[in-house]
Amino acid sequence: WPERALSFGNALPLALATPTGGFNDRRLLAAQLPGAGGVATADGLATFWSAAVARTEGLRTVGPEVIARATREVSGGPGIYPGLPPYYRWGMGFMLDAEARRLLTARSFGHDGAGGQVAFADPEYRVGFAYLTNRMESPPDPRGNGVVAALRDVLLR
Repeated sequence: WPERALSFGNALPLALATPTGGFNDRRLLAAQLPGAGGVATADGLATFWSAAVARTEGLRTVGPEVIARATREVSGGPGIYPGLPPYYRWGMGFMLDAEARRLLTARSFGHDGAGGQVAFADPEYRVGFAYLTNRMESPPDPRGNGVVAALRDVLLR
């Protein structure tokens, strides 16, 4: 069943992206698939995450109490798909900083995406961040990790 789930019932290639197919096909992007079809600009997504931890463009979407509850770890360790460590950590709907996916600090929360994308908020530094690529690659694009590491280096000096 994992193959059928990952491929939306064989509607997508298991690799999720080919040079012109899967999530690189404009028709698929236009379908707005829930849970797998987020399409945004890096600026828009960073603004979204920023508004969770700081007043951004006149808006603050949630307060510190909600963030504290939502970022308490509720799941971690091996997932339903076989794999070796390192593992992800999850709050209530948010990916948390973990060895498998380093975010900015231990308090960061957000989500990554297939192909190497990553976006998050950090309440300590009151920053929203998004790294997106123009095309989904397989295997995942590692550049986002380097950009997050560079941001961390600058902020933690």
